[in-house]
Amino acid sequence: MTPLVSIVVPVFNVERYLSLCLDSLRQQTLSGIEIIFVDDASTDGSPSLLAAAARQDTRVVVLRHASNRGLSAARNTGLRPARAPWVLFIDSDDLVSCHLCERVLAAAERLVSDAVFFGYAVFGDGQQTPPEPAPTAAVPASRVALLRGPAFAWTKLVRTDLMRTNGIEFPEGLCFEDIPVHWRLALESVRPAFLDEALVWYRQRRGSITYRTDWSRADSILIYDRIKNYLHDTGHWEEWKDVFLAQELANFACTHAYYTLANPALTRRVREETIARMTADHWSVVLQGKSLSRGARDYILSRCRPEGMYASPALLLPMLRHGLRDSLRCSWHRVRHAFSV
Repeated sequence: MTPLVSIVVPVFNVERYLSLCLDSLRQQTLSGIEIIFVDDASTDGSPSLLAAAARQDTRVVVLRHASNRGLSAARNTGLRPARAPWVLFIDSDDLVSCHLCERVLAAAERLVSDAVFFGYAVFGDGQQTPPEPAPTAAVPASRVALLRGPAFAWTKLVRTDLMRTNGIEFPEGLCFEDIPVHWRLALESVRPAFLDEALVWYRQRRGSITYRTDWSRADSILIYDRIKNYLHDTGHWEEWKDVFLAQELANFACTHAYYTLANPALTRRVREETIARMTADHWSVVLQGKSLSRGARDYILSRCRPEGMYASPALLLPMLRHGLRDSLRCSWHRVRHAFSV
């Protein structure tokens, strides 16, 4: 029997978390599912756990990469053989509500939607999992709200044909691969819907991509280059440039703030990459200040201003605020590290 929902789960050295993720997927109240695990050449006990699950449950499909190719490649590999008309992407160290598939599919059918975006809850490694969410009614989604919201791959149920027909795949070789796919789905879905339920439970743990300290954490800068090219190539630039520019500027500031704590030696490079991308359109958003947080605006004005703005008295307050903010964050980070707060 053809499944209703295909769930694609990339796996790489997550033996500690894999059984819990697997159990939460196998306990779905919707019976018509297939669960496609893509083992990205794990070297721990993950392959054995997957093999045992496939023997016990015919809904479990296991694919394997001969060499480690990364999260994007694993998701793309899992999407290709998916048999269901709907697809979900879940990360192998996270958990999901047992009602996930049932509720998002019902929302899609009720609103005749081709992409349902939904909420999530966060829990720390070792903490109790969030509670099951109360059911709510899905509503037609605002594309602006979607683009300004979280861009995770695992917060959406998507028509499989929407991704295949439009050639939507995750860019390989870069972190933050969710973001350009999120933009494409938000803009290319015919009837996007939003379900305000925390149906995925996002585990925050050390060792994940989020906590990297090398330059790969700055891949988000390159990801926004790709989104900009996509908007220009598809004729969407003028309609969506204000949303894009505000998000790209916020990303510049966020990346700098991250490296201020994680690897201060790389903050200069972040600044250089930011300056190289600043255009008149960017500066228009910065100077208006309507779409940016004060912290993001202060960073751009303080660290990335062109030479002609150096003597402006109007820059004094943003520069002072930015310097004080960075100093306080660094001090608090050292205190937390010293006392394990």
